[in-house]
Amino acid sequence: MRTTNAFARLAAALFRLSAIFIALAVASGSTADTPGESLPATGLFAKTNLVALNLNGMVRHGDKVGKLILLLGQGDLDLKLLRIINVSGWRGPIGILNHTDEDAEGRLRDNLDGLAWLVLQLEGKPAGQRPVPRTGR
Repeated sequence: MRTTNAFARLAAALFRLSAIFIALAVASGSTADTPGESLPATGLFAKTNLVALNLNGMVRHGDKVGKLILLLGQGDLDLKLLRIINVSGWRGPIGILNHTDEDAEGRLRDNLDGLAWLVLQLEGKPAGQRPVPRTGR
């Protein structure tokens, strides 16, 4: 089936990215040396059955160093991921999940601060210093 094959290819590419979690099923773990380079971005998300994207911060090989799910803006690959999503043409829902037992409101505020900081950079505007999280251990 054409749609199934397209979704399987997308799932494999997202696995290599290491931090996009797709609503309804695909969780990632980094094994790629350069996440995102094998993902042809333009129009990719629009050509699948993808329903939503969930974001979190990420670092290269985060699964191997105990940093699989970070706050947005705290990972060294977050901006690259947002650039991929931006050029992909994705216009669907984007979510932010807590994935911890910490205060959900505080974590959401930290993630939104990180996202705002990243968006400024994505737009080529001065972003200032990386946000300091209120939550976290």
